[in-house]
Amino acid sequence: MRKWYFHKFISQKTAILTILLLLPIVSVHPQPPKDNAITTLDLAFRSSVKVIVDNTLNVKGPSGLVRTPDNRLVKLDKIRTLNYRRTGVGVIATASGIIITNAHIVKDGGRIKIIFADNTETTAQPLWLNVPDDIAFLKIAKPDKFVYITFSNSNNTKTQQDIYTIGSSKFIKGQMTRGKITGIGRQKQTPKNIAMIQTSISIYKGDSGSPLFDKKGEFIGMLSAKQTNSPYYSIAIPANIIAQHLLNYMKSEKKL
Repeated sequence: MRKWYFHKFISQKTAILTILLLLPIVSVHPQPPKDNAITTLDLAFRSSVKVIVDNTLNVKGPSGLVRTPDNRLVKLDKIRTLNYRRTGVGVIATASGIIITNAHIVKDGGRIKIIFADNTETTAQPLWLNVPDDIAFLKIAKPDKFVYITFSNSNNTKTQQDIYTIGSSKFIKGQMTRGKITGIGRQKQTPKNIAMIQTSISIYKGDSGSPLFDKKGEFIGMLSAKQTNSPYYSIAIPANIIAQHLLNYMKSEKKL
């Protein structure tokens, strides 16, 4: 009897050990599922670039009288050279290296520097500006590798929709910011077309031109201005308006 119980014990023990050995294969400390939205957004944010515009301005200073060698008094205006910088954000829109940003960042600017997500740098040339719509297209020499955006149909945008952006101000510092669409302005002639997007994202100096992405990582608009009556809301240009301008430009330049 003892021998039978002994063998039974061994059999039970072996069975338990076998189950324990198999458990890690089935589920021991299961890994959480990957968040596809975050992964996709990470790829989308690599299309974002920092735009730096260095400007030089000649400013007339206080004038004075200077006596010349032939004893004449001459009025002399003092001219001072001021250097200042504007910063913002842009996004790579095409495989050929066209960048979308705000017109007010680059208008009347000098040298334009682009800093990519991996901190490499290059220069850019302005291609096209639309000051009323605050949209500008820049051109960079095509890098070896870069990510460019996928346009979304911004007319499908809904209020309370989750949105994501990345800025370059000292407050945001290149970090992902999440917000919601809080309002939609439609065109009077064609109400189905969205003309303006209001968001709950606060923007600061240096955040203009920041792209807006949906949870799929698709481009739905570009931040342009802070709402004047509230520091906690901002205004964005819908992707469809930007895409139409880009399409018209590329057709006019016979790039399509």
